Amino acid sequence: MRRLRLAVTSVSIVAVVAAALLVAGPASAATALTRTQVKHALLTASQLGDGWQVTTGSGSGGTSEVQGCEDFETVGVRVEAERTFRYGSTTSLVQETVQSFRTTDGARTDFRKGVRQLSSCSSFSINGQDWTIARLPMPTVADRRVMFQLSGAVETASGTVPLTVFVAVTVWGHHEIVTSAAIGGVTTAAVRRESAEGARRIALAATAKVAKRLGR
Repeated sequence: MRRLRLAVTSVSIVAVVAAALLVAGPASAATALTRTQVKHALLTASQLGDGWQVTTGSGSGGTSEVQGCEDFETVGVRVEAERTFRYGSTTSLVQETVQSFRTTDGARTDFRKGVRQLSSCSSFSINGQDWTIARLPMPTVADRRVMFQLSGAVETASGTVPLTVFVAVTVWGHHEIVTSAAIGGVTTAAVRRESAEGARRIALAATAKVAKRLGR
């Protein structure tokens, strides 16, 4: 299994994000962004580092039925864009989704709903496979921020594969940024810690780019 490799460093990323948020343009609620503008605010493969490439789909092989956690409906999104990356031919995946809401209150409300959903259960099931959820620390950046580790397994053509997914969500003004970093296979605690740090750097870099390109 390949570990997450990023071009950004953990020493400077928080300072870079803070600076980007301070100088971000003052987008107003009346400013109607286009999907193209939001898409251009997504990270690129080169910003993740060598070996990463844009891929189509999430690699899940179809739809999944999730049971055991509180559900909610997202409302008030004006425009949305997402992009998925794969590291070489491995099972390491990164997905970024940016949702631009009509109001800043809509973005914050959706964030609270999402946190409540993932905090409503310590375990759940996907297509009969048991998963666990644990909340992880996040640096104090943006208007809102949270990170969770989801651990379980998925069924593939070659059998059952263990999977660890780090989901980070930040809110900046009208925009909610969701990044998911997934690593497949049996992992050690050290690899999971390193991967979690990589997932944080991805989330912070994504937030900084949205702030720079879209403002508040």
